Amino acid sequence: MEDKTYTEKRNGTLMKKITLCWLVIFAGIVNSIQAQYVYDYKHTADIYYSSRDYYSAAQYYNKALGTFKINPEQVLPYTVAGAKAPSGKLKDYQQVVARLAESYRLFYDYGNAEKWYAQLVGFNNPAFPQARYWYAICLRFNGKYQQALDEFNKFRQSYTTADELTVRTPLEIASCEFALSEATKQPRYTIEKTGGNVNEGGANYAPVILDEHTLMYTSSRAENPPLPTAAKQPANKKASKKSTPYVNDLYTASGNDNTFDNSQKVKIPTAKGYDQGVSALSPDGNSLYLTRWTKKDGVKQSAIYLSVRQNGVWSEPKILGDNVNVAGYNSMQPYVTADGKYLLFASDRPGGMGKNDLWYCIMTNGTPGGARNMGTAINTKDEEQAPFYDAEKNYLVFSTDGRVGLGGLDFFESEGDFGTWSTPVNMGKPLNSPKD
Repeated sequence: MEDKTYTEKRNGTLMKKITLCWLVIFAGIVNSIQAQYVYDYKHTADIYYSSRDYYSAAQYYNKALGTFKINPEQVLPYTVAGAKAPSGKLKDYQQVVARLAESYRLFYDYGNAEKWYAQLVGFNNPAFPQARYWYAICLRFNGKYQQALDEFNKFRQSYTTADELTVRTPLEIASCEFALSEATKQPRYTIEKTGGNVNEGGANYAPVILDEHTLMYTSSRAENPPLPTAAKQPANKKASKKSTPYVNDLYTASGNDNTFDNSQKVKIPTAKGYDQGVSALSPDGNSLYLTRWTKKDGVKQSAIYLSVRQNGVWSEPKILGDNVNVAGYNSMQPYVTADGKYLLFASDRPGGMGKNDLWYCIMTNGTPGGARNMGTAINTKDEEQAPFYDAEKNYLVFSTDGRVGLGGLDFFESEGDFGTWSTPVNMGKPLNSPKD
């Protein structure tokens, strides 16, 4: 009986050891699989990020975050009491949070970007010295001007590197202060959304009034059902790229007052791999200037083309010469004055003040002469776009993010005759907003 009892105890102990051994092995397999998921999701996200597909990158960084097992107290600032910088799993977690915040910001989802930058700033990690600046930018884009102002001031006090962010910060601070002061002012304008079906699907922008009953505009509405998003694709080391159904093109709609329906694509030849739109029409209605653009490795390349209408049919658009387009640089957003004397456009061509500047050409028999920069009275070292000029009133309207405003690209107005210009004035709310 004693031998039997001993044998049973020994067997029971052995089974416990075997079970424990299997549990250890199983836990190791689970941890290995989990680590592989972290690697695969992050690796796929990094591929999308490096190719500037920030939407897809954000989906996979989110998946990677979901595989971490981080306690809330581990996410708290680590720099207190001289603690060491994070390492291992916590370091990886912070790096993914940083990339997730960047990805959301770079595809203009400032709501989600703000959330993750707030966490990134909370890390107090010197590996991310610019995080507070971008956190403030997101707050400003989301209309939280006082919070943004506080964060910009903190950034200015703590950031010691001399770079573009250092130069830009005082302008951002002034813009937040301006926005707070504008909040109590009565708006000069009222805005009413255009009715009908012109705003259905995609982005709809850059309207051109052809006559009192016809509107031409640019739209990215999809002609075919959207393809599955990258978020639905399996995580792997080779992220495949899929084309988007949202291709910009020109449309017209008919109506009156502020309601336009019966949207139809303008019958103008297209080019494979290119978007087109953002157009201007000559006074006689027979010359159409339009922007064509493509993206390669996430970099946008654009140029201005001309299509001529003969017997009611638009010709294949032809790229304008180097008076307007310079090889290796961008030209876009043409505008022809009602008297046909000037062609205005935005371009980052050599000879400008900074990024995209406003330029103009004097037209001779419908042919643009050499491009002239509109000068420092209009252009800044930052971004100028979307020119409109009323030749009767000598009145210019354009967008810029290089002046004190509500944030992003704001509308400004100036009076002038292409020789001199008055100091541009911000057109205020509701034409301008925290976003572009």
